[in-house]
Amino acid sequence: MVRNVITARVIGQKYYKNLRGSTIVPLDDGVEVPSYLCASIMIQVQLPVGKHLKAAQMLGHDLPEAVNCFVNEFQREGLERAAALYRKQEAIRSWLKDSDYCAFVANGSILPREKDSDEPMQRAVPFMSAPEDEVEVEGIRGMAFRKGVTVITGGGYSGKSTLLDALSAGIYNHISGDGREFVITDESAMKISAEDGRCIRHVNLSPFIKWIPGGNPADFSTEHASGSTSQAANIMEAVGWGVKLLMIDEDKSATNFMIQDVVMKALIEKEPITPFVERVRELSCRKGRFRRY
Repeated sequence: MVRNVITARVIGQKYYKNLRGSTIVPLDDGVEVPSYLCASIMIQVQLPVGKHLKAAQMLGHDLPEAVNCFVNEFQREGLERAAALYRKQEAIRSWLKDSDYCAFVANGSILPREKDSDEPMQRAVPFMSAPEDEVEVEGIRGMAFRKGVTVITGGGYSGKSTLLDALSAGIYNHISGDGREFVITDESAMKISAEDGRCIRHVNLSPFIKWIPGGNPADFSTEHASGSTSQAANIMEAVGWGVKLLMIDEDKSATNFMIQDVVMKALIEKEPITPFVERVRELSCRKGRFRRY
C-alpha cells in the first residue's frame, strides 16, 4: 500500500562502522543480514533558528519518542482495513483502464465539503446514480461515466460543480471516512479553467485561435493572457502532457472561448476564436475520447 509520504516494504539491513568524527561507512564482509518489514515515513520538521540544543532535543529525543508512541499505539486492524480499502480502490482503477469508462462514483458517497475544510459536509445528501448509468464494480454500485464527450446539466445549486470537484479529486485514493472513498477517476484527468493574467510561453493555440493582433497563435507567448487565450493554452498544454480526461466547469471558463451562439456570430464579422464546442468532438476523436463536464 503506497501513500504520498508513507511506504511499507521489506528492506535489507546493513551493518556500519564508525570512523573518525561523525563519519560512518557500511560494512560489506559477506555476512548475511536479515531483512525486515519497514515503514518509511517522510516528514518535515521546522527547527528553531540558532537554538542548537533545542534542535538536538527535538531530533534526538522528541521525534524518537513520538515514533515510539506511534508504534506502541499502532492498530493492526486499522492497517488491514486501510489495505483492504486500497486494494478495492485499485481494483476499480484497473477496471476503468480495461473498460469503456473513465470515472466511477459509488452510491452513498458524500461529495460536498464543509466550508473552508476538506471534511465531508454534515447532513449532506448522499450521491445516488441515475438508473441508466448505474453499474456494479467490485460489489459496489454507482454511476460510471463513459469515455467520450459528456455534458452534465442542471439548475443553479444542483451540485454540478460539487460533482466535478469530487471527480477531479478522484485521481487520488481517499481514506475511510472521507466520503469519497469510491470516487475513482482516470489518473491522467485534469481540471481546466480560464486563468486571466497567467504567463504563456511558446504554446500553439492555432486549433482555437485563428489570429492574434501582433502575435503568432501557432507560437504564442505573453506575460498576461486573457481568459480565452489562457484556457486555450491550458487545454493545449494538457493534451501535450498526455491528459486523457479534460474536466471543465462552465462557471470557471471564458464564455467566448466555450461557445458562441448565432446572434453573436452575426454581430462579430471577424471572430478570431474557434469555440471549444466546435472542436471538442474532433479533439475526442483524434486524441482518444475526451470527456467534457
